[in-house]
Amino acid sequence: MARPSGDLVLLKEGADKPVALSHPDGAAQKAARFADEHAAALASGAPVFVAGTRAGYEIDELHRRTRRRDWEPAQPIYIYEEDERIVRLLFTAQDWTGRLDERAHFFLGANAADECRAFFTERLARPVPDELLTLGDAQAAARAASALRAAKTEILRAAQQWKSEADAYYEKLGAADLARAFLDWNGARFLLVSNRQTYFVRYSVRDLRDALEHGGAEVRVLEEEDAADRLTGPVLLRALAAFRPHALFFIDHLRAEGAGIYPPQLPFVAYIQDYMQSVFNEKAGAAITPRDLVIGYARDLEAFGFPPDRLFVLPPLTNPRMFAPSSSPPPEKFAADLSFVSNRSATHEEAYEGVAREFKDAPVFARIAERVYGEALARFESGAFYEDYRAFHHVVADALAADGFDPAAHEPFIFRLFDSFADAMLREQSLRWAAESGRPLALWGRGWERHPRLGGFARGVVENGPDLAAIYRASKINLHVNQFELEHVRLVDGLAAGGFSRAPPAVRRMAPDGRLPFRHAG
Repeated sequence: MARPSGDLVLLKEGADKPVALSHPDGAAQKAARFADEHAAALASGAPVFVAGTRAGYEIDELHRRTRRRDWEPAQPIYIYEEDERIVRLLFTAQDWTGRLDERAHFFLGANAADECRAFFTERLARPVPDELLTLGDAQAAARAASALRAAKTEILRAAQQWKSEADAYYEKLGAADLARAFLDWNGARFLLVSNRQTYFVRYSVRDLRDALEHGGAEVRVLEEEDAADRLTGPVLLRALAAFRPHALFFIDHLRAEGAGIYPPQLPFVAYIQDYMQSVFNEKAGAAITPRDLVIGYARDLEAFGFPPDRLFVLPPLTNPRMFAPSSSPPPEKFAADLSFVSNRSATHEEAYEGVAREFKDAPVFARIAERVYGEALARFESGAFYEDYRAFHHVVADALAADGFDPAAHEPFIFRLFDSFADAMLREQSLRWAAESGRPLALWGRGWERHPRLGGFARGVVENGPDLAAIYRASKINLHVNQFELEHVRLVDGLAAGGFSRAPPAVRRMAPDGRLPFRHAG
């Protein structure tokens, strides 16, 4: 039945009279309050598990507040309802189109508990929730909780078995065995850990796999199957026990982050491509073992206590079989005077909104971020943006010091602000100058069509591969505007493909020794 307010109320036959399953009045407002009560769980990104549906208002509100961003796993919402009639009625009475995406999964009917347990145990990458929110029958919720406990117990037992098998194998694998595998190479096995949420990681893993297999090694790649998956400890332990790699490659993560998952005898190669708070700190440096090797953007890690003999500085690499000059003319559809390729298409307003949400429970840092954003916006609108990362760093450092904070202890906060709205401003300013030159400009990547000021230049999505190489060759000038960095894979790929690239002065202005500016902010 519908109330005068327009709210839908579900009635279920009771012993004496119909019982309202949903709130008779103000259902939507009460659903919002229900979500407010669980705001911390929603903000954590952990999976949301709801036993019961009522009239769907709470489900709708929870689903709306769960996160889905390109650079992180989707936040799943699981709905457990043993009375299928309720869900069929909801599907008939309301438009549930927006609630049926990759984040949502339903356990329905008399076998809902068995389906729930099997759902998590059959694919270990599905995140198991720790908290259960109850909307419906308490007994049904208890059965749902029991199914979750059974799934966790089964997964834990399996993980312990895989851990024992992997430890037993690597305890017997000596340095001589590893040396023979690496010298022979054809017998070497490498496990590569990917991440479907970040395009650079996926394509770096693809290129690394191509290089290793080209040399004759056996390679296995771990990657999530869908957007809500996580590569959990059990997933990694199962791969180690089954594949028994001679080395593991993990991009932007160190062995110590695995909380004892990896046997100490297993060589662990950390390929650092980005500034990561979990890497650039003294605690991480102290945890490096003799079987660890840190490569990539590693030249500054010695300052954090990383053993120098465990570091190998490696500039951005390219795939020479994919990015190489070609005698065949590129497709005409890729031709442009000026081209820019990036999936980072968010506006500075959107980027700042993300920062404001992130620090809403830390009012002092939220205030500093607001102050820095205002200063950066004034520079942006005047056309005189920061000359390099150091200039921006000093502005944030001064703002921190003014509030009594030690800037050196808050480097991650400083870089977070830069990596959000300041980076978006740098890109937009350069692209607007390019657009005002009067030459045809093409923006390739996800989301540019939604940009309020640059959307007219959007040319669609391009996958990293032959089409991207063709864009580099077909463009008269490939614009490189990436965080004041010249040591960047976009630039290397473009040059390898035979394209001509140009960076604005702020990006070209590097430290005298050619090192990355943001690594030397002091």
